[in-house]
Amino acid sequence: MGMARYVVDAVLLEGRGVREVAAAHGISKSWIYELIGRFRAGGYEALEPRSPHRPSSCPHETPAAVVRAIVELRKALTAEGHDAGPATIGYHLADQLDRPPSRTTIWRIL
Repeated sequence: MGMARYVVDAVLLEGRGVREVAAAHGISKSWIYELIGRFRAGGYEALEPRSPHRPSSCPHETPAAVVRAIVELRKALTAEGHDAGPATIGYHLADQLDRPPSRTTIWRIL
């Protein structure tokens, strides 16, 4: 919060110009206005770095049902004493799924 608080204090408390503060610290004027807006909406706490949020969807993510099938198949093959590598799991999934994942995808899931 150090730099954000300093910038907001410099503009609002000290009365320095936004352009002056931006030039002195190598930041954009729009970012300073963003910080001032956050400060006015929520005080100094609003200047804390925001945590990144996971997107609500990912079109290329492997469906959860396929991940479960891979993990369960791995457990079953291992319990029976068979090879439980990506190629073997892919072979077995080809019978169960319309579009089985690639060996690389199976390897990443494992």
